Amino acid sequence: MRMEYKQKRTWAAVFGLVCLVAGIVLNALGVGSGSWFAGFGSVGNWLIYIGVVSFLVLVVRSFRKPRKVDERMLHVANQAGRMTLVAFFVMSLAVMVWDGIAPITLPYRLFMSYLVCGVMLFYMGDYIILLGR
Repeated sequence: MRMEYKQKRTWAAVFGLVCLVAGIVLNALGVGSGSWFAGFGSVGNWLIYIGVVSFLVLVVRSFRKPRKVDERMLHVANQAGRMTLVAFFVMSLAVMVWDGIAPITLPYRLFMSYLVCGVMLFYMGDYIILLGR
C-alpha cells in the first residue's frame, strides 16, 4: 500500500514537471501565442498553469496521511464516476441542442469553468448519495 502511494506521488510530480517544462519551451518558441486558448494567452501559459496546480495539489496531499480504502468505498466511487460520466454526456447533448436553438453568448472560458464546476458538484452529490450519508 505504501509503495503504491509513493509511486502515485512520483507520477504526479513527473506530470507537473513535464507540463512546466513543455509550457516554458512553448513560450520560449512562441508556439500558440497568437491565439486565445481557454482563457490564457498561449498554450505555454496553460501548460505552466497546469504544472503549477499539479505541484500545489501534490504539496497539499503530502500533508495528510493516506487513507485506508475498502472495497465498498471503491465501488461507490466507481458508481459515482459512471453516473457522472453519463450525466456529462447528457449535459453535453443538452448544451448542443440549446446552442442550436439559441446561441450561447457566454464567453468560452466562463462556460468551461461552470461546466467543470457542475461536473464536480454532480460527482460529489452522487458520491454522498451513494454512500448513504
